[in-house]
Amino acid sequence: MSASKSSVDDYIKKHRIGDLFGHMCAVVTHELPENPKDRILQELRSIHGGTSCESKIQNYHGLLLDEEELTAVFNGLDQNDKGSISSDDARMALQTIAVSREVAEEIDMLDIPKYVDRGVFIQFARQLTQINHSN
Repeated sequence: MSASKSSVDDYIKKHRIGDLFGHMCAVVTHELPENPKDRILQELRSIHGGTSCESKIQNYHGLLLDEEELTAVFNGLDQNDKGSISSDDARMALQTIAVSREVAEEIDMLDIPKYVDRGVFIQFARQLTQINHSN
């Protein structure tokens, strides 16, 4: 029995398959492990085992980085130590670390000021984690 495209899409959304694969991709591209397949298996086992990673997936909405890592991203863009980055740089950075199409689309619609300090950059990143993909 072949499922319709609509029912497959509904299934993928309901079970957050896209988020899961996005998370797996983000883990390996962030960590760059020597053996990515083993790292993916390890991550899947931790999710299946109900460790803290499970709550990471359940609450995960597009960004894998914590505040320290977001600060490092910001500091990498603020090469002249001005304490701010341009809206274009902020948008590009957020696009780069977004791991779902829905979040990337949301970033395109953000009203980002001309210059963004670290706190505002992190606030935008946190705002993106509030996007509800279960619709």
